[in-house]
Amino acid sequence: MPFRLQNILSVRTFSRNRFKMKILQSIHEVKDFVKLQRSEGKTIGFVPTMGALHEGHISLVQQAVKACDICVVSVFVNPTQFNDPKDLETYPRTLEADCELLEKAGVKAVRKGCVLAFG
Repeated sequence: MPFRLQNILSVRTFSRNRFKMKILQSIHEVKDFVKLQRSEGKTIGFVPTMGALHEGHISLVQQAVKACDICVVSVFVNPTQFNDPKDLETYPRTLEADCELLEKAGVKAVRKGCVLAFG
């Protein structure tokens, strides 16, 4: 399934310094973050998403925030979820807005992904 260059570039130009929560760029950063939190005795909740967040996602996030010390959310538009390549191309990518919602909901870290990182 083709992955358009503009999608990769938009991931790379995301403004991670704008948020107080951590924006984890690689699986190594995720592992280091989780290891540090666990070494401090913290529990970690994980909510996987494909972005374009709505009230249902935020409800899940709020439950994880309430149940755990730290909530980590992944935002990864997974090409294998789409039968039609046009659906993948037109799927909304709203990472900045998603991160605003997640930070307000109490998320401490976001793992943003792309096919190159997860493939």
